[in-house]
Amino acid sequence: MYAIDDDCDGIADDGLTFVTYYADGDADGFGDATISQSTCNGAPVGYVTDATDCNDANAAINPGATEVCNGIDDNCNGLADDGLTFVTYYADADVDGYVHAPFLNLLVTVSVGYVTDATDCNDNNAA
Repeated sequence: MYAIDDDCDGIADDGLTFVTYYADGDADGFGDATISQSTCNGAPVGYVTDATDCNDANAAINPGATEVCNGIDDNCNGLADDGLTFVTYYADADVDGYVHAPFLNLLVTVSVGYVTDATDCNDNNAA
């Protein structure tokens, strides 16, 4: 606000429309709701009208981001890794394609030596 009575009617900045803008520290188009400025002459440099960024220090984390498997709420909806499909993989010690006991829980991508079939009654013998 400028607080100047330009028209001498006793009221400063009357008749003007003020818009609140929010700091966008990571330049992803989503601002930080805790840092704002209200102006009547456009957005200050580095400010946007959207205040929904949950991590304004990381441009990859914002309401428009795609959720990825990383234990982080990438899309700012309050849930980490939501909407992703998890598959349980098991270590295959004898490399026969089957295992006996659960070993590791991973997301979608399988590592060498891991399988999804846990029906092996002896994982030390490929026969």
